[in-house]
Amino acid sequence: MNKRLIIIIAVIITALGTYGSYYAYATAYLIPKDIELLKDEIKTINESGTYNDEITSLERQADRIENSSLLNSIPLSERQKQANSLENGQGMQSLNNTLKELEQNITTTKEMSLGYDLLLRGDIAAGLKYAYSDEIVTTLNNMDPLMNKLAQDLRNGNSKAVAEDLRELAGALRTFNKQEQISANNLQDVVNKLEAK
Repeated sequence: MNKRLIIIIAVIITALGTYGSYYAYATAYLIPKDIELLKDEIKTINESGTYNDEITSLERQADRIENSSLLNSIPLSERQKQANSLENGQGMQSLNNTLKELEQNITTTKEMSLGYDLLLRGDIAAGLKYAYSDEIVTTLNNMDPLMNKLAQDLRNGNSKAVAEDLRELAGALRTFNKQEQISANNLQDVVNKLEAK
């Protein structure tokens, strides 16, 4: 019976020692690294959004296109060229890059949260797990078919449809900006909690 008790005590001491070592390592190295990573992510979010002026410009273009016969005066070959540019140009590349970066950020923060679960910092872990809403990815994913629809409507010369597509795109961008700002605020809350302790 004494041997079992000694083995149990040895296992407990080993586990506590291992946990203590991890806690010391995390406190000295991982937490400061995570704080810097999160601050960089917040900075990127705050600098990368579509500006309200650009969104308003899309809405003005929509009004102008709808209220005039602008697309009728553009030759089909030029409309096709612009549509191809929409589908294959910088806008789509930027959208795809943003989606990849966002998915990577979501994965990184969820993986980071596991370390805080181990440190018994559930408030930090939960803040990281839920920093990004599921809706933000959905909003970004919905822009791809919208861009394709815009390109097709442009090819067809349908002024009313193009105007509506531009308004929907402006609305999606505005929603995405709000969702990104919520994510930045959530991440800032995590940073504040980490810096406070």
